[in-house]
Amino acid sequence: MQQRTLSGAVAFERIEWQQPEQPLPMAALSSDFEFDGSTLENRFELRLDAPSLIAQGRARTRLAPLESDIHWQTRPLALKQVEQLWNRYHPPAPPELTVTGGQLHLDGSANWTQDGLALRLEPHIERLAAQWRAARIEGGEWKGLALMRRNGRLEHQGRLSIPLLDIGFPVETVEAVYDYRQAPQQPLSCASSSSRPGCWAVTSMSIQLA
Repeated sequence: MQQRTLSGAVAFERIEWQQPEQPLPMAALSSDFEFDGSTLENRFELRLDAPSLIAQGRARTRLAPLESDIHWQTRPLALKQVEQLWNRYHPPAPPELTVTGGQLHLDGSANWTQDGLALRLEPHIERLAAQWRAARIEGGEWKGLALMRRNGRLEHQGRLSIPLLDIGFPVETVEAVYDYRQAPQQPLSCASSSSRPGCWAVTSMSIQLA
């Protein structure tokens, strides 16, 4: 008997997220899907209004055994005046902070099974330009990798590079590599100078004066 396939498309033009005392952006979602009786595959596009963020991706769900994979990429998000957006969703950004340039990428993937959820996020900022009081950053780059294991363990590592940091005198080529790990049920807060598991640690850093 020939296996039948069901295909189609769905679209949600206006999605309103609700969380008490927390404003959230409006969203729109469109998806093309195909189902062959055992596996559901789809491609989707998610749009947020503020920030103006577009994520495109694909998902595949197998029914037996139950398993779902999802991968997505975002179009670059301009960071100019992002502090104004910060004020909309979080406590006010420091008035001394001004972001004048840069782009943010928020790519990632997830895998869900009956054993739990595994999440991978790859945030990336390029060409960051910002000013904090008298300090100025030009050309900042940040690449991160965040993992959430099925057991709840969190791992985050990244690299920060600043070609020019002006703090009253120019500092060239500031680079730092960091690593963060948190075991399940472990508190997030800890002193940055601690070497206990679950705390931030700068594993290498270099500074070159102009």
